Amino acid sequence: MTAPALARGALLHGMPNFRDLGGAPAGPGRRVRRGLLFRAPAPRALDAQDMDRLAALRPGVIIDLRGRAEAAERPSELPATLDIRHAPHPVEPRTRAFIEQIAGGAPLLPAHAHEAMMRSYRGYVLDFGDTFAGAVRTAVESAAEGRPAIFHCTAGKDRTGLTAALILSLLGAPHDHVLEDYLKTNALWRPDPQLTGHVDEAARSAMFSVHRDYLDAAMETLAASHGGPAAFAAEALGGEAAAARAIAALTEPL
Repeated sequence: MTAPALARGALLHGMPNFRDLGGAPAGPGRRVRRGLLFRAPAPRALDAQDMDRLAALRPGVIIDLRGRAEAAERPSELPATLDIRHAPHPVEPRTRAFIEQIAGGAPLLPAHAHEAMMRSYRGYVLDFGDTFAGAVRTAVESAAEGRPAIFHCTAGKDRTGLTAALILSLLGAPHDHVLEDYLKTNALWRPDPQLTGHVDEAARSAMFSVHRDYLDAAMETLAASHGGPAAFAAEALGGEAAAARAIAALTEPL
């Protein structure tokens, strides 16, 4: 059972970047099934209506891409009645460390933060490839069995955005749609004041939004190291036969 309002893209008040990958184009004459694959920010600050809607989805697994300290500092808040498997796939944040390396003690410029984000996205593939592969496998296998999967990091934009791009690419979504889904975060998400206050003003635009350059950096790295995002995701599932089964289970005719 799914929550129809959410399956059509309605937002949770406390999770404004929560959305269904369903409805995305998935090759000629097909689309991704609704109500099975959800991308999200960390589940916090949910009101009673949000809790009810989230519970109505009956998700089978929630995949946490946050680093270990992030997750421990701000635990997820979920309905007490929700019977869900928690699957941590930690991708440690390194953007601030990269900013310090790039700036080299000089006054911080927006370009330093932008390059640090690019370096982070390349590192997602080169240094955390196994973690992303595990997250994709966990989400796709659960969803293919009819148990909806929710995957999130903190804001639901970078680590979550790349995971969504990998899954959509696997299922046959054209790159233009993958990019559209990725950039939609800029309209849906805003950082909370506590987070903003801890980031230098010169770095905020780069760190608190998504840019095509960032996703391009990951995609180019995936192309060089794995033959592209769809090939990477298929490999994560165990090969082309497993990928074909997942595509059949998670897509439907228009």
